[in-house]
Amino acid sequence: MSDEQDESQKTEEPSEKKLTDARRKGDIPTSREVATAAGIGAAAALMAFAAPPVASRFTSALTLLVANAHDISLNRSLDDFSRYLFDLFAVMIAVLSPIFLAFAAAGVGAAFAQNAVVFSTERIKPQPNRLNPAKGFKRMFSTSSFVELGKSVAKVAAVATVVAMFTLSEVNNISSAASYDLSILSERIQSLTIRLLGVVLVTTIVITVLDVLWQRLDWRKKQRMTKQEVKDEHKQLEGDPHIKARVAEIRRARARKARIQAVPNATVVIANPTHFAVALRYAPEESDAPVCIAKGRNKIALKIREVAEKHNVPVVENPPLARALHDVLQEDHPIPEEYYQAVAEIINYVFRSGARNLTL
Repeated sequence: MSDEQDESQKTEEPSEKKLTDARRKGDIPTSREVATAAGIGAAAALMAFAAPPVASRFTSALTLLVANAHDISLNRSLDDFSRYLFDLFAVMIAVLSPIFLAFAAAGVGAAFAQNAVVFSTERIKPQPNRLNPAKGFKRMFSTSSFVELGKSVAKVAAVATVVAMFTLSEVNNISSAASYDLSILSERIQSLTIRLLGVVLVTTIVITVLDVLWQRLDWRKKQRMTKQEVKDEHKQLEGDPHIKARVAEIRRARARKARIQAVPNATVVIANPTHFAVALRYAPEESDAPVCIAKGRNKIALKIREVAEKHNVPVVENPPLARALHDVLQEDHPIPEEYYQAVAEIINYVFRSGARNLTL
């Protein structure tokens, strides 16, 4: 019951991290029909290109054994018979090995064609929950099991129908095969087999495409997440919001402290009496224009004024200019050109009044 509830709660699309973790664990969408189609394709190719030489070599080996049967004396010794059998088996291995390799290559290629290569031990690790008879019984009668059964029945029915239709269309050729000369009978059988494999292959490819689409959709559906899983993953990737807020506050506090520590190096502080304060530094050897080294509002503005007065930095009250500079300036950036004249008048005033002893 809890499993059904969990499935019903999985309403969110899987994240890229969830999909990546599933692939890393070896949980990937795989269709067995791809291997089946690849095997039939390999069989058709072998029948078209390898059947004649294979049949010729195998026939030659059997002919040699039959032609020399009168020379084999089982009563005298089994050495001759063993030698002939060994030669026959050697020919069989040499002839059939490429066929087996072709089928193996088709199966491996089908697996690689569906997904990237994944090496994972997760799928072979012992899982105690799989030993639970109740869960095993439940899996046997799950929706997935009935879907797989329905697919298998539909596949067999489709292939059987195609084979029956092909057989009916070729019934005249099959019935007249008895009248063929032996020299062309093998060619007719080969041609008939290749065409039969061809129609079965086409049918299997259609089934395979549909099954691949189904497997991928079903796999993605199984990877869906609950709202809580989305929240947990977000916390894992982005960090706990409370911790992030605390870290951000610490960073802001450090930034404020660094700004306040720069105020003693200012040339002048332009301020609104209580709401805004902008500390400017003008050093011709450092910059062509005054640079904002600290700014703030409310409590920070008051702290800037306090530090400036403590270190004998002139504080000029000009509310409109203080607010304008606070809004447009960034720390460690020079003032915009439109404020050159207004700021220059203030700095000239500071220099003339001798409030700060600087050498220009």
